[in-house]
Amino acid sequence: MIPTDVFDALGLPFDLLEEIWTSDEGPAEQEIRVFQRCLILLGYPTGGHGRPCIDGVVGPNMRRALKQYQDERGLPADARLDAELRRRLYDEAAAWLAAFDEPSRTRTHGQLLQVEDLPPYTAHLVIHEFLHEADERVAEPLRPAFYALVSWANNAITLPCLPLKKYLENLRTMSPREARLAALRYGYLRQPLSYFEKRFGAAAARALNPGDLAFHFDVVAAVLQDDAELRQAAEAKNGEAMLRRLEWLEDDSSIRGPATLPNALAEFAALLARQPVTPA
Repeated sequence: MIPTDVFDALGLPFDLLEEIWTSDEGPAEQEIRVFQRCLILLGYPTGGHGRPCIDGVVGPNMRRALKQYQDERGLPADARLDAELRRRLYDEAAAWLAAFDEPSRTRTHGQLLQVEDLPPYTAHLVIHEFLHEADERVAEPLRPAFYALVSWANNAITLPCLPLKKYLENLRTMSPREARLAALRYGYLRQPLSYFEKRFGAAAARALNPGDLAFHFDVVAAVLQDDAELRQAAEAKNGEAMLRRLEWLEDDSSIRGPATLPNALAEFAALLARQPVTPA
């Protein structure tokens, strides 16, 4: 049985959603938002730069997310929200969320609410926000790739939480580097840093709770600079090669990382080449 708070997180129970959807007026923003939440929970960014977006509009980014979802399941990639796709998306997202414990579901619901308040994210905004961090951490040829990855990693707060118990199980079998990468993939665990420091020590606390943005930036810079093949792809501004190399973004069934990384990398590279950016 699906817990009631799952329906709260998704926005509407499916039966009510279908009753509204099949009315003469057709779907409204409220109904579209339900499926944007489903896509986000299943790891398909509905906004630009691999960012989640819940705006009630079936735009190009949502259609891309729908097509990616369909393609990875062997379905016709037509981005049509017909009855079969609506049922499948809703059931899969509801089952995924229901598998977590109640506190994790509550935190994820809160994160989905935050997505609705996010301002539009543009390449200009990313560069203005993170210019100093890029200058401090990577050489100029790596900056477009740094911005492209950070534009996803900085918004990990809008992705579903990994339950603490599961993370601790993983951490026991991971190297420190693997733990940092997993923290980057799974986003913030919504507990105070002091909680982790007291129980697991400072090193584990940083891996478990990357709420400090500097931690995200350090991880992205280290990954770009420590992996020779990835660095070469980043310097060549080859987003497809980068995504192939970043297998750790792709090897989980629920969070696939920056699906729009090649496009984002190209946009940042073009913007930086055309117009030097100075802090606002």
